[in-house]
Amino acid sequence: MLIIHLVITLYQCCCLCLVIDSNFQCSSRVCVTMYRLMHVRNANCMYAEAELIWYEALQYVDTLEQRGFAVNRATLYSEYSTLLFARSQYEEVN
Repeated sequence: MLIIHLVITLYQCCCLCLVIDSNFQCSSRVCVTMYRLMHVRNANCMYAEAELIWYEALQYVDTLEQRGFAVNRATLYSEYSTLLFARSQYEEVN
């Protein structure tokens, strides 16, 4: 339950970053942070938490694009495919 609260707080911080910084520098750092957090959760077999981060990151990227920023979705989808592959291998072993 605590992890879900942290994810919601992370997304709220991301949206606040959009309000504060209109030149995209902070927003791009937030994207990188979300991608890295998702990567770390994948590496530590925290697949449910990583998937929550993926949904939040996808929502954040959509918000950025609606505001006119160009966002590279390739990294986001790459991390998600890594999540799906790792989770399938983990479930297969267990």
